[in-house]
Amino acid sequence: MKKTWFNDLLGKMFTLLIPLILINSLNVLTYIINSIWVGRLIGETGVATIINCYSITIMLTAIIVGIASAVSVLIAQSYGVGNEKGINEVINFGYLISVIVGIVTFAIVIFFSPLFMNILGTPESIYADVRIYLSLYSFAFIFNLLLNVMSESVRALGDTKTPLLFVGIETVINIILVPIFILGGFGIAGVGCANVLAKIFTCIIVRIIIYKKYPVLRLDLENFNFRFDVLKKIIYVSVPIMVEQLIIAAVISLETGISNRAGVLGSAAYGVVAKWEQVFLVLSQSLQALITIMIGQNITKKSMENVYRIVICGIVLAVLPMTVIAIISYVKPEFFCKLFINSDDVITASMEYLSIVGIAYILMPMRLIFNGFIIGTAHTRYLLFSSTTASVGEVIVMYILKNGSSLESMTILGLSVLTYVLLDIFFCFLFFVRGSWKKNFDV
Repeated sequence: MKKTWFNDLLGKMFTLLIPLILINSLNVLTYIINSIWVGRLIGETGVATIINCYSITIMLTAIIVGIASAVSVLIAQSYGVGNEKGINEVINFGYLISVIVGIVTFAIVIFFSPLFMNILGTPESIYADVRIYLSLYSFAFIFNLLLNVMSESVRALGDTKTPLLFVGIETVINIILVPIFILGGFGIAGVGCANVLAKIFTCIIVRIIIYKKYPVLRLDLENFNFRFDVLKKIIYVSVPIMVEQLIIAAVISLETGISNRAGVLGSAAYGVVAKWEQVFLVLSQSLQALITIMIGQNITKKSMENVYRIVICGIVLAVLPMTVIAIISYVKPEFFCKLFINSDDVITASMEYLSIVGIAYILMPMRLIFNGFIIGTAHTRYLLFSSTTASVGEVIVMYILKNGSSLESMTILGLSVLTYVLLDIFFCFLFFVRGSWKKNFDV
């Protein structure tokens, strides 16, 4: 019997989805394993410390993603026309701007961290630990930015396998060093030290690999200078990405502040559930990447019928991750929470929070499918509008419940997050069904 378009397309998308999940799994593996080490070996204060740094780490990640993506795009453009001189100019400026931005960011975090912690309402019992961890994390940021610029530059040349090797090297080093430093008596500072050393060692190894394998990406002192023309292009590409991520980071800061109202217990519970959010993102962001790639390919071909088919198959594929998330959130939440913490009180609080926010996590794959659709059609400004509007809605609900109800802090937090997800899905789905995205393609 002849296969239908549905079977063919669904099979193709499933085949492409598996390696994307593996790649994203490797990226998040270090974070998850280190979270287990922190929860098991340090306890609730360690988890609370990490989560109080979470919004700043997202801000730093926004800078990394923005700059690394911009360098990658510019290198890919030069590579497409065989302009090796242009590639070398861009990558050397990338090295220079990474060092400058890294050092400036490190100084800003050190200087403003006390103010930031006061805004969050960081519990006094973990105040010193948060400052130490932030200092070490922001220092590692310098090398992390360089590492991402190097990885993305290799990927821009068409090599998607070597960057996986880079991530694997860093993961192994980090996983080995973290428990050694914690058991050596360094506590949460040991986690930060392990992160710094892992980034430095990986940067050195990656630099050696690139030097041997890709001469065009080598450091060239002649091109290692400040170029305003390249800076202008990097700003144009990176700023929209950074803005969206910074808005999300700001909202997470508010969420952290709400969880801190319940003390270390609430902060730790929020941290435990946030670890599972990272796992859920592996599945959801893999779907988003797949949809973005396939929509982009078919949009340029003006294959609008295939665009609708891709979204339909994406929704079908979302059933699997949505089921996994539902099982973790509602069938066996205690078992999965215990992986990150030993405290019965924190586990109970985590389960209570997960019982509410779990609905939002179940809907996450669906939300990111429509996000991926919008990115694939190149209407990123609408995505920024949707995300911003959803964030404003979340903050309004958070404010009303915080000041006009007697609900517990974690309940307020869960309902606020759910508001964001529902609003984002609504606006993205509205954009999809209205079909206004077709206008730019003369369909």
